[in-house]
Amino acid sequence: MNYPECEKLAKVKDASQIIGEFLEWLGAQGIRLHERPIKEAVIARMKGLPVDNGHCILCGGKLVFGVCGGCNAHQDRDYFDHYYPIRKTIEQIIAQYFEIDLNKVEEERRLILEEIRKERR
Repeated sequence: MNYPECEKLAKVKDASQIIGEFLEWLGAQGIRLHERPIKEAVIARMKGLPVDNGHCILCGGKLVFGVCGGCNAHQDRDYFDHYYPIRKTIEQIIAQYFEIDLNKVEEERRLILEEIRKERR
């Protein structure tokens, strides 16, 4: 059977390992990756549309006095001028870079395990 996402993952194994180690090293040095907030939420906020309802428009965390408990975003600031910590794992960042769908990888792995179980019967 054909497992395209697992094959893509296997092809980039060495490069992804190096990138992952580098990202872990950055974290150990206290260096964190940040990103700008989701543009749609920012535009809705600027137009005065109700987007937070007591929750952060960036990560969905609960707001306490205008500050998100999840990502520490200040809801009253100009979002275009601020960056917020990336909420992705190293594995998710690397998969996105190499255009690998981790959900499909998991599905393919389950199919592989099922095939192995069938062969052993």
